[in-house]
Amino acid sequence: FWQMPALKYRAIIIAVTVLVYLAIGYYPFQFEMPVRIAPNGAAYSETDGLQLLQPGIAHTARAPAWLDTAIATSTLAVFLDIRPARARQYGPARILTLSKDPYLRNLTIAQNGADLIVRLRTPAADLNGLPPYRLPGALSAPGWHRIKLSIAPQRLQVSIDGTVTLSAPLPRDALANWARNYRLALGNELTNDRPWLGEIRHARVVVGDREVDYSKAGALEIPRHLAVIQAHHVLNPFSWESLAINTDFVVNLLFFIPLGILLVFFTAVV
Repeated sequence: FWQMPALKYRAIIIAVTVLVYLAIGYYPFQFEMPVRIAPNGAAYSETDGLQLLQPGIAHTARAPAWLDTAIATSTLAVFLDIRPARARQYGPARILTLSKDPYLRNLTIAQNGADLIVRLRTPAADLNGLPPYRLPGALSAPGWHRIKLSIAPQRLQVSIDGTVTLSAPLPRDALANWARNYRLALGNELTNDRPWLGEIRHARVVVGDREVDYSKAGALEIPRHLAVIQAHHVLNPFSWESLAINTDFVVNLLFFIPLGILLVFFTAVV
């Protein structure tokens, strides 16, 4: 073995090193299909609006018609009547979202634990609406909750059950950097991997003189099945949005720097 040419010797060491890296990276070796098909648990009820007693989603076919007006005026109001099926849900679990995937959004109203979470893309936030606004314990009481979110020029206000619990300043033209092609969804993220369980009796969006209640039957599409994306951290090298927020990509890149140095060392040294 020790009489092998230096090149073969270095090749063996490099191969072993790569195998060690792969073993560490893929441990505990549980294979998952990248997409899992599941029944859609969303259904409309004539009396109680949208039912989400199992993971599901209801979404618009395309970007809402009022989106351009909201961007131009930086005004928007959302009215929700919801009853969580569980006192604590995580993800954050999406109640209402206007987004592309778990990492790119205009607006999301969600539940994390018993807290209400609001993620809002503005010039002062990143493309994922971070840092979020958190309303601790807002959904801790059982039963129905009435949520009102109001975006006016330079002001965000959220009330829970008639009480204003958040009033925060916003930048001028707060919605100017919103994406114009995001769809609206209730009960889940558009990638179907952030489900919220409960009932949505009202989900009204008001922009100017336009009002839409997405809790009414027929207002949203309900696909028969969900394509649940297991590996949703996909980096699009041609998307600045993806590059701006893909922290896993950065972590993995840094992790492989020592491997790169080792490869250079063993290929350069005779």
